[in-house]
Amino acid sequence: MKPDTKISSGIISLRLNLISLLLIILPILFLVLSLMEYFNIFELDIPLRSLFSKEEYFWFFSTVAQAMAALFGIGGMFAAFVLQTINNKYSHHFNDTREAASRLIGIEAFGDEEFIRKLDDWIKATEKREQGKEPSSSYKILTKGRKYIAKNEAKKNEIKNALKTVMVFMASVVMISLLALPISFSFAWTNLGPIFGIFFMLLILVTVLKLGIFIFVSIKD
Repeated sequence: MKPDTKISSGIISLRLNLISLLLIILPILFLVLSLMEYFNIFELDIPLRSLFSKEEYFWFFSTVAQAMAALFGIGGMFAAFVLQTINNKYSHHFNDTREAASRLIGIEAFGDEEFIRKLDDWIKATEKREQGKEPSSSYKILTKGRKYIAKNEAKKNEIKNALKTVMVFMASVVMISLLALPISFSFAWTNLGPIFGIFFMLLILVTVLKLGIFIFVSIKD
């Protein structure tokens, strides 16, 4: 895989990876370096400090903190709704398959895990026993139900992992905004302040992009 492909896939991925961590770490790093420059721990001679005024920094971080906090809440409610919908589908298919297994082949189990294990064992044994023959109606019904169970379970895990990534990004944006807000005036006097702002804006854009991808993945059947 080419480097640019790795970067683009890392940006749009809904899993935490090296690119994701770098997108979060770089703004924090330049935030710290900007403060070190402000307190004359080191000096840079690059003409960047006049790009933004202290008022622009203040309103930028204030607006971002409020907007991302609102999106954080909306995203959480949307994820809760999606997970509830998937859980309802999972329960529906699971109960139908369990009832069919009890009626057709007499599988009884106390717990859900025990039922899945017994059903999987029966499917494997039936495939070996009836290899090369026309599948029975019981086999067709139960394998179809098992596929629906597995599909909904995989979808639920996918949504949970994607939500974790999106929430980490959104929480990072809010945290960095709140950290930068009280000291926003100092960035107008440093050369690294605008660089921090650029990396932070990149983080915001990627966060919004990941939220959009998360919504698309969640509603996709």
